[in-house]
Amino acid sequence: MFYHEQLERGFLKATNRSRLKFAIMWANHDWKNVYPARRPEDAALLLPQTHSAEDFRNVTRYCLDRYFHQPNYWRIDGALVFAIFDVGKMIDFLGEDGLKRSLDEMRKSVQSEGLGEVHIQSSNGHGGREARLRELGVDSATEYHPFSWTYTQTGGFTNTYGEGAAVCVAAWKRQRSICNVPFFPDCPVGFDDSPRFGMGAHPAVNRSPDQFERLVRGARHLVADDRRKIVYISAWNEWTEDHVLLPDTIWGYSYLEALKRAARG
Repeated sequence: MFYHEQLERGFLKATNRSRLKFAIMWANHDWKNVYPARRPEDAALLLPQTHSAEDFRNVTRYCLDRYFHQPNYWRIDGALVFAIFDVGKMIDFLGEDGLKRSLDEMRKSVQSEGLGEVHIQSSNGHGGREARLRELGVDSATEYHPFSWTYTQTGGFTNTYGEGAAVCVAAWKRQRSICNVPFFPDCPVGFDDSPRFGMGAHPAVNRSPDQFERLVRGARHLVADDRRKIVYISAWNEWTEDHVLLPDTIWGYSYLEALKRAARG
């Protein structure tokens, strides 16, 4: 359990909470000390994440007790959206059959409380099973911050935001070609992990709201013919990786204004 207080004590108690929908992603990666670490591979392991069928039942129960009944919980085609960051890691512990059984149990538990269906989304680590996600019980996929994972293929300590955006668009197209479930693109605001990794980081330089706006417009174009026109943004407040949509003292509201233009235009 990390960071749930911000949701439970902040957003869900806000008087204007009904203006926004929300959904849960199970961030099931290991908890590491990257504050700072010299390199990603040097980060000390603080809490390894292991999974069992009982863990899945506990997560389902927790979400049923606190989240799934909320009137502003986000649904796709009427189904509650529940995302898993790393499906591959789940399979490492549960196996493919175990994952399918756990997802089926979650769906039955939700149905038994009269809340309808569940839409399972694979958020990043697909475990090399992009072509078989549907058979595993997954309904859709995305790739969190796609150019942060593949950015180093362009070489050098830094690259421009524009170069990262090109990698991002290529990643969208690749994932859509191999996933056997709907794939929704993600648009990064920026990227700079030097607060975590110092000289082992690979920051994007020269980012600007207009470039971000163009990337969002590209994502809209990608999903223009989809029945579900869903585009993700990373992120609202990932300060230690410099993808921050939240207004700040440097950019003010310009990134939010760029997003509004891209969403409306």
